[in-house]
Amino acid sequence: MDRIVARYETDEGDLFVDKQKAEALSCVLCGLLETRAKTALKPAFWQDPSFTVNGMHVIPPANDDDTVQFLLIAVSQFFSYWYKDGEEETARVQQEEVRHEKVKNWGIGTPGEPDFIDDTIAAAYCLSRAWNSGMDLLDAQRLKSVSDEDIRLIYGDEKSGETLIPMQEERKKKLVEIGNGLVAFGRDNKRGQHFTGMLEAARGSIGTLLGLLVRYFPFSYGDPFLKLGLLLVKFLWDRLPEQEHQTGFVCSARYESLARFEDTYRFEAMADYMLPLFFFRTGVFGIRDPVLLDSLVQNREIRPDGEVENRFRALTIGAVRILADRTAARLGIDDGRGTYRGGLRFLIDSLFWQNALYNCKEHTYDGSVGDRCPYADICDACRDARLMLAGFPLVRTRCY
Repeated sequence: MDRIVARYETDEGDLFVDKQKAEALSCVLCGLLETRAKTALKPAFWQDPSFTVNGMHVIPPANDDDTVQFLLIAVSQFFSYWYKDGEEETARVQQEEVRHEKVKNWGIGTPGEPDFIDDTIAAAYCLSRAWNSGMDLLDAQRLKSVSDEDIRLIYGDEKSGETLIPMQEERKKKLVEIGNGLVAFGRDNKRGQHFTGMLEAARGSIGTLLGLLVRYFPFSYGDPFLKLGLLLVKFLWDRLPEQEHQTGFVCSARYESLARFEDTYRFEAMADYMLPLFFFRTGVFGIRDPVLLDSLVQNREIRPDGEVENRFRALTIGAVRILADRTAARLGIDDGRGTYRGGLRFLIDSLFWQNALYNCKEHTYDGSVGDRCPYADICDACRDARLMLAGFPLVRTRCY
């Protein structure tokens, strides 16, 4: 990964990291951290054991072996919820009208409160619903036989009866692969057909765990740049008792031994859709080519595994590394060995991801969200109407 990030950081491409804007963002970030403003952020749903939909936990509330297995299966499914149905809309930039296809998030209707959920919460809810209804998704042998009909049952809308989640074949393939991979791991390592055995084999090493995930689940957890593998590590790590937003999980000594990693310097940002949106809105990502900006404004798809996608991924990881280094130095916690930088990368990822979700995604050029966005004063998009219209870098991918 280091070589890939370095390649894109040093060449002269259409997309680049603006070091001055990164410095300005680091200053704001330090102010937020020093005043503990991060505590105003919402705990993510996987950090909160009281979070339910229709009275059902979307992720098991106890930190036990079932939760560990559930997270392996669920995180593999956390990818590509967006779709287009050909509907267009018009946005106005000063005197110019810009037409673009609308991008919609997949979601499902439910019979209770809330009556509609979407994105990752909806996917986790669907898997939990299926498991609680008797489909033993935690059993490796059952996963090996997941069918098209199972996918329709898992992801079905409780109101319409339809199953509209994108990339259904890829989702089935991942579940089947995880079943086969767990069986193969148990055969090879004599640790049982369970993700707890893989965590035991990793011995607290993120690097070893990521290697095992790629070896046994290459379709489910391989590249781009290990986003879903790192997300799985983050989900496990975030439920430990000392984490900032941990809100009451009962942690057994066994869970702590499995989820506490020693090589935290390997923590990296998870390069999906949200962080790039945040970075080009704030100006940390500079765009030299107006054609690239136009493609973002018009919601054009980016070719999977192509140069543009790889550049977005690499520069997202690189930008968070830069910000973690600058922030560690400013806060006086840089011990020269990178001890704190890994944890800062995860924290920065969470802060910016949530800001992109709750502010950038909703923000329009009329300034309706700027009054509550802590980064508005340094945000380029707050002063550039066209940049404010730019959307996510859309890639149809199984990886994020």
